[in-house]
Amino acid sequence: MAEINERASTSVEPTLSPTSTISDEAHRLSDNVFDKISAFVNGQIQGTIDDYKLLEEMNNVTAQRYADMKQVAATVSDRLSQLNEKYETLRPYLQQIDEIDSNSRKMEEAVVLLENYVTALETKLKKFQQNQQS
Repeated sequence: MAEINERASTSVEPTLSPTSTISDEAHRLSDNVFDKISAFVNGQIQGTIDDYKLLEEMNNVTAQRYADMKQVAATVSDRLSQLNEKYETLRPYLQQIDEIDSNSRKMEEAVVLLENYVTALETKLKKFQQNQQS
C-alpha cells in the first residue's frame, strides 16, 4: 500500500522578515493601481452616463419638435378643411363665371363673323353702286 509522507503534506508558514518594507511598498503600489483603475472605470462610466444624458436630451428635444410639427399639421389640416368648405360654397358661382366666359367667347366669335359679313356686303354694295354709275 501507499505510504503517506507526512513531511510533504505539512504547510510552511511564510515568515516575516526584514523585507516587510517590500511588502508595504507592494501594498502601497497595489493600492495606487487600484485607485487609478477605479478612477479610470469611474471615468468610463461617467462618460457613458453623460452620453446617455445627452441622448435623452436629444430625444426630448426631438419629441418636442415632433409635437410642435403635429400641432402645425393639425392647424394646417383645419385651415385646409375650412378652405375646402368655402370652395364648395363658391363652386356654383365659379361654374356660372365659367359659363359666362364661354358664352362671351362664343358671342365674340359671332361678332367677328358678322363684322366680316358686313364688310363683305359693304364691298359688294360699293361695287354695285360703281357699276350703276358707270
